[in-house]
Amino acid sequence: MPINSNHRIFQLNLEGFKSAQLLLEARNMSLKNYLKKIIPKSLQMTNTHFDFVLSSIARYLDHRCVSIDRIENTCNHLRDFPVIQQADHSNLLFDMETFLNNYLFSIGSKESGASQIVISQYSTVSCVCSLKPLTGPAYLRTRNNLYKIFPFSKQKLKKSNFCCLSEPLETSFELLDGIEQKNDSMINNLSNRQFASGTEAFWVCNNEIWNNLNSTYIIPRVAIDESVTSELLAMHITDKNSPIRRLLFDIDVRDSFIKRKREFVHSSKNRVMNRSIPDFFWYRHNSMLYPIELRGKNNNAKYYIAEKNIPFPVPYTPDNLASELRNGTLYGDIILSYFARCLLPEITTIGGLSQQEYVEHHRNIFLDTHSCSPFLTKDEVQSLMRDDLSRLGGYPLLELDTQVKKTLSWIDSKTDLDFFINDILPRPIWKTIGNFTCSEYLLYDLKKIRFKYNIAG
Repeated sequence: MPINSNHRIFQLNLEGFKSAQLLLEARNMSLKNYLKKIIPKSLQMTNTHFDFVLSSIARYLDHRCVSIDRIENTCNHLRDFPVIQQADHSNLLFDMETFLNNYLFSIGSKESGASQIVISQYSTVSCVCSLKPLTGPAYLRTRNNLYKIFPFSKQKLKKSNFCCLSEPLETSFELLDGIEQKNDSMINNLSNRQFASGTEAFWVCNNEIWNNLNSTYIIPRVAIDESVTSELLAMHITDKNSPIRRLLFDIDVRDSFIKRKREFVHSSKNRVMNRSIPDFFWYRHNSMLYPIELRGKNNNAKYYIAEKNIPFPVPYTPDNLASELRNGTLYGDIILSYFARCLLPEITTIGGLSQQEYVEHHRNIFLDTHSCSPFLTKDEVQSLMRDDLSRLGGYPLLELDTQVKKTLSWIDSKTDLDFFINDILPRPIWKTIGNFTCSEYLLYDLKKIRFKYNIAG
């Protein structure tokens, strides 16, 4: 591998980051072959958990008025190619990172023989992710400009999670910085339109953007969001045979899991988990999501809305939790969500750098819990033993030069995407990742975690 031994990837490998290990193993593979390799083929046998995922996706697409034929095609596709790209926060496809996540996944899928792709956007993210620079679902950097997509104040957006923008709204694309592009047909077509919610706006707008892209590697894109996970968790909770129901309602299993999760966060094995809450769920109050925390043990334990320090107001029964998940009052936390949509159904998840560590951490916590308080069947244990269900894709694989950045910042229906990507696909991974600058935050965040929890490094 002709890169300097001080390269960030070796530093990350020394710290035990799985993403670095995956890239080192694939360092001499061409980007095109790597993208094809990470797409799995059909499972020899599916389980009830897999069927639950298909049912939750079908219900979501039916709610979006997708035709029955297309819904059936999507379910059949997932049986043949059990993989979902989950690297995205909620963003429009004009966002450079989001576009690359989707485009590279489409390339690998088409090369593998797939006729469509399934994308899940993380819609529980805050509307404002950072203030300097200003980022988040409500803002868009493209065409060398910064736009505010919805006509809400910064104060309202700071106090809102994207999935909570559930009232009717309008896309404004207010120019905050840059030069107005009066003849930009794609931005103009998306502006001043009415939608029932933020998630609906992005679902419709991203479909239009994707369908107007110019590339032979583009295949139909099916988009879902966290409401699919909510339906999926509701199905598990109301199923008496589900391990998720046992996890939530068997006191011994629940306490064992909470104990091991909190111990793991404070251990030297932890690389990316910067807090131990929420415990299973986020609770919606107005336009914000608040973490739920379990306090106490055994029968004396009570759930609280942590940051408000008030008791959890929902009666803790399977039917009540399922109802609140379906009406958008509750959302599953990241551990519960990946457990339901990836680890149990053995559906491969394509994601970014942090995801590789999260999923590995989650597997270990669930297996440690089971070893002390058994709650999984033999087959479910075998599913969680798989260490290949999270695979690195998208933006981290391609460090962009100035010319490529310029191309991707002005994407429209006339952009010849094949022209730029065909030159890059034959290059080996060690060359496409460049200096791997996108990984800088991992080591920075690791230092903060170790300092916060007084962990020796």
